[in-house]
This record gives sequence, structure tokens and C-alpha cells, in this order.
Amino acid sequence: QRLWCHYTYMYVRACTMSSGSGKRRVGAAPAPVLVPSAELVPQLRDKAAGSRHSSASKTQEMDDSLSPGHHHHGNDLMTPPEVLLQSALKEARHFISEKKAEPAIQCWVRATALSHIVHGEDHWEFAKCHIQLGKAYLELCDLPEPALIHAVKGRDILLSPGGHVMSCDLPPEAVYHLAAAHCTVGRVLTAQRKLVPAEKSLLLAKRASERYSRMPGGSTDVQLDLDIVSAMGRLYMQQQKNSLAKDSFKKAVELSKAAYGARNKDLIPLLKQLAMAEQQNGEAVRAVETAEEALQVAESSHGTDSEQTASTLTCLAQLQKVVGGPVEDLLQRAYSIYCTVHGDHHEKSISCKEHKCHFLISRGDSKERAIPILKEVIGAKKVAYGNCSQEVAYSCELLGSVYLSQGKVREAEKWLVEARGICNSVLGPKHKDTTRISQTLEIIAGSSMMAQTEKPKGLEKRPRFVP
Repeated sequence: QRLWCHYTYMYVRACTMSSGSGKRRVGAAPAPVLVPSAELVPQLRDKAAGSRHSSASKTQEMDDSLSPGHHHHGNDLMTPPEVLLQSALKEARHFISEKKAEPAIQCWVRATALSHIVHGEDHWEFAKCHIQLGKAYLELCDLPEPALIHAVKGRDILLSPGGHVMSCDLPPEAVYHLAAAHCTVGRVLTAQRKLVPAEKSLLLAKRASERYSRMPGGSTDVQLDLDIVSAMGRLYMQQQKNSLAKDSFKKAVELSKAAYGARNKDLIPLLKQLAMAEQQNGEAVRAVETAEEALQVAESSHGTDSEQTASTLTCLAQLQKVVGGPVEDLLQRAYSIYCTVHGDHHEKSISCKEHKCHFLISRGDSKERAIPILKEVIGAKKVAYGNCSQEVAYSCELLGSVYLSQGKVREAEKWLVEARGICNSVLGPKHKDTTRISQTLEIIAGSSMMAQTEKPKGLEKRPRFVP
């Protein structure tokens, strides 16, 4: 009875954690699963028996919304937890393949709770659920903090004495998940710019993946190798090891083409990263060719007017600056796509138009054309972010500097004063941005006073002009 109540309590909590008043965001860390004490067991048993029908109906409703056609655990809380665990794992894999973030996270949370019941806290199956939950947080929700927590939890279970990760009896799948845990930890640490521990984790991931491929019953997992190699490329980019980064991304592109085809949509970010690495390595022409290939893949897999195409156009425009290509046309096309998809006040539309302003300003002879576009950017930012936002202050400062470079001191002072006021309100008077703008205004004020008070030497001795 105690085991039954323990299982019922944990399963109902895992299944109903996102329904009713207890609804959570997907990004929030999962609530801890509590174990009832011996004193609470009789109360739980009576409560479970009295509310079995209502709990079953709630569980059935959630199953109807989550299950991709398989209802193994709807109206009977006495279903063996082993069966429910297999059903939860099947649903989780389905939603992962469909890239549906919220139901995938819910299924992995339920699978983690059930795995704890079935296998215990030191078993590699329990570690596997934590690791896959962390990976889902990172790849589907872009939430590195909970991803790191779950990946570290699963990794520590596998490396603990109870996990027996070095045991010869350990199945190859456990070593595979150890490599996945190290890879997730390395990816998160790279994003957090903790480069030394990130490199250590990724090297451990590579070593574990190689061990998995050599084990009896193991094999080479292309997706795992692809994740590790591309993560190493991003790490090398941050370490300014451009040649190693280029080699890593090139290998990742080759793996992706061999496994999924030369026009698969997962190639797009890899090709863009390879192009950036080539550009950083001094291969500007080759970088443009790689970005053009990424654009072709984006247009064929997502369409010519898709957001992915616009993003690739922006990347190609940045690379074309070095070789003198049609930057302005590429940015204008990307801006048109963003406006069609999101509207002209969306952050991506604003960012694309701002890239165009920077390009015109950098040319030197097109600053006058950049001024009206920059004023449009400021207006759009006020709608998107609010009048008193750091984004607006940045654009006001940029416009003031453009006017200042043209010698238009009054216009420059007007926009710099507005930028300083916003920075003073948002960041404070002692922030470096506020201080920088204040120093610029002081220089402008000092120059104006000198121009007003200083008289040309020898003017008094000149004869009076008579027409």
C-alpha cells in the first residue's frame, strides 16, 4: 500500500503539474517531486481512493492533448509504471521530432519522475531522462540554465559509484547519453563564455562518443557527432582559433550532407557559421560563396519569402561588405521579407534597417542618405521598445555622431542630449554610456563658447570697410 501511494502521488503530480492553478511556464525549472512520509501514507491512500475518478478524468484530458494517438495511461492510475514510462518516452521522442517544445518538455518531466520510480535515483535510465530533458530545454526552448542543471544532474549520476559508468556491464546506450550530457554542458558553458571548462566538457564528449562507437552493440551516431563537432567550432570561434573553427564547421557540413542530404534545412546555420569562420580566417571570397550556398538551401527548403531566407540574406550582406558586393540590395530584400512576416516595428525588421544605416555611414559618402533612415529606426524603436529605452538611446547617439561628423553642431547636440537623458534614466548618471555622451556634450559646449568669445587677432587694426 505504501509503494502504491508513493507511486500514485508522484505520478499524479507529474501528470497534472501543468494543469489547473499549478500551470507553469515551459522555461521554469520542474517542481521537485516529494516523497510522502510514513505518517501521510494513510491520508494519501484515502485521498487517492476518494478522488480516483476526478484524477483519472484530468489525466485523460492531458493524454488527449499530448498523446500522438497512443493512450496507454488515461483512466487507470493502477497501470504499471513501467508501461507508463515507455509511453512517456515514446511521446517525448515524437514531440522532439515534431519540435513541439511545451508537450516535449512535459513528457520528459513525466518520464523523469516515472524513471525515478521504476529504476531509482542511481540508475542510468534515470540519468538519461535528465540528460534528454536538459537537451530539450536547450534546443527547443533556448533556456541554457535549466538545460545545464539537468545535464549536470544526469552526468553526475552516470559518473557516480552507483551509476557504474566504467562497468563493463554498462549498456552502450548509457555511454551515448554520457557523451550527450558532456556535449550539452559544453554548449551551455560556451554560450556563457566559460571557455576553459567548456572545452574540457566537449573533449570528454568526443572521447565518450568514440568509446560508444567501439563498444559491442554501439555504433557511430551521426547526430551526436554533428552536435559535438559544431559545438567545438563555436568554441574555437570564441577562442579566436579561426582555422580550427573553419575545419570543425567544414566537417559538420560534410557530416550533415552525408547523413541528411545536400539540401537539408539543418545545413543553413552550419553553412553560415562556416562562412563566418572563413571570413575570420581571411578567406573573404570563399566565405561569400559559402553564404550563397546557405541562401540557396534556405530558399529551396523554406521558400524565397521566409524568415530563414531573410536571416541568410543579412548574413550574406555582412560578408559582401568585405568584397564590395551588393550589400544594400540584399539588406533591402531582407527588410521587405521581415516586414511581410513580422511588420516594420518588429525587432528583426528594425535590426535589418539599422544594418543598412551602418553600411551607409561606413561608406562615408552616403551619410546624408543614412540620416532619414536612422530617424525612421528611432521612431520604430520607440514603438517597439518605448521612448525611454536603451535601444532608442543608442540610435539617438549614433544620429548625433553623424550630424557631428558633418559639422552640424546644433542638430548633433539635440540628439545627444536626448540620448544622455535616456541613459541617465535607464542606466544611471555614472554608467559608462552616460559618461561618454556627457563628455561629448561638454566638448561641444566648450567649442561653442570658444567660438563665441574668441576674436580674430589684429581685427582692431584693420581699416573700416567703405563700399
